[in-house]
Amino acid sequence: MAAVDEPDTSSLVIEVLGKSSDLPTGKKKMYIVRGKSVLVVNDNGYLYAITGNCPHYNFPLENGYSNSI
Repeated sequence: MAAVDEPDTSSLVIEVLGKSSDLPTGKKKMYIVRGKSVLVVNDNGYLYAITGNCPHYNFPLENGYSNSI
């Protein structure tokens, strides 16, 4: 049984997309993972993977603007 403050990782999916050094700071890249678009963003050395399309309008986020990068 997990402690209260531990994240639920029961549905965690790990997928290797490439080397982190291939995505410079401030850049983003779209991938297709198991049939879904995923946008990976390098924000000051931290990599984040988010859904690749806007949940409201279903537009690709790859060319979108971010306040943090």
